[in-house]
Amino acid sequence: MNSVNQLCQKMGVVGIHIFHFNKPDVAGSIKVRHFASSVGVDEDCGSGTSNCALACALHESGRSEAGLGETVLFSQGDNLGSPCRLTVRLPQETGEVPWVGGTYTVVKRHIAEV
Repeated sequence: MNSVNQLCQKMGVVGIHIFHFNKPDVAGSIKVRHFASSVGVDEDCGSGTSNCALACALHESGRSEAGLGETVLFSQGDNLGSPCRLTVRLPQETGEVPWVGGTYTVVKRHIAEV
C-alpha cells in the first residue's frame, strides 16, 4: 500500500476509487475498489460516498446508461470476502440529491468498549 499512499500524497487526495464496467446483465454492473490506506483503510469493502460521486460523474460525462431518476449498480468487496452491492439512484432533476443504498454481508461482529 506504500505506492497507494505515495500516489495519494502526490495527488493531494485521501484515497483512490477505481472501477470497470461489468457485463450489463451482471448484478452490480460497475465493479469498484476503494483504497484509502493514507487514512488507515487498506481497502474499503463498501463505499457509499465514493460510489455516489462516481455514479454522478459517470452520468454527467455521458458514460453511464442510467438517466435522471434511474439507478446505477455497483459491486464492491468481493475480493475481500465481504461482498457489497450498492445502488445509487440519480436525482430526478437537476438540483436534487442522489440516493445511496445497498446490501451487505456481516462477516464479523465486534463490540468496542469506549
